[in-house]
Amino acid sequence: MAVWVIKGGEFGEREQRMLDNNLIACSWNKLPDISDCRTRDEITKAYRDAYPNAEGRTITSHVAQLNAFRHTAVPDDLVVLPLKKKGLAIGVITGDYTYSTNLGNDFNHTRSVNWLHKNVSRDIFDQDILYSFGSFLGFCQVRRNDAERRIRKIVEALTAD
Repeated sequence: MAVWVIKGGEFGEREQRMLDNNLIACSWNKLPDISDCRTRDEITKAYRDAYPNAEGRTITSHVAQLNAFRHTAVPDDLVVLPLKKKGLAIGVITGDYTYSTNLGNDFNHTRSVNWLHKNVSRDIFDQDILYSFGSFLGFCQVRRNDAERRIRKIVEALTAD
């Protein structure tokens, strides 16, 4: 199992929709449904077709995030949503990748989530973990310093209260 961080947009514009709809979402608006993409190479082709002017590191970074969102993250993994105006939301991924146009153009690539806690204080996490939550990536895995075990321990304590 893993711990992932998802961003709710540059200004937090997707945060409330994620919480209200029990979803996480990535917003590559021009990218079509990648449900049929079985490999990273297929995601790369779909990305290049959708964003023909993208270059080098941008392609590498975006495809890595999309591949992780589509293939690597699995149900029962934890997900953390840093909130722009308050704390963090923490949930468990409950479903596979889906593509939907129901919730807006910036909310097409989704996974279902059971939000366990929607307003967790950042103060209960050590600084190294907070730095990971602050990654500039839109979707990434938190791995260093035994972070998964430490985060799960905090979630268990929150759930026990």
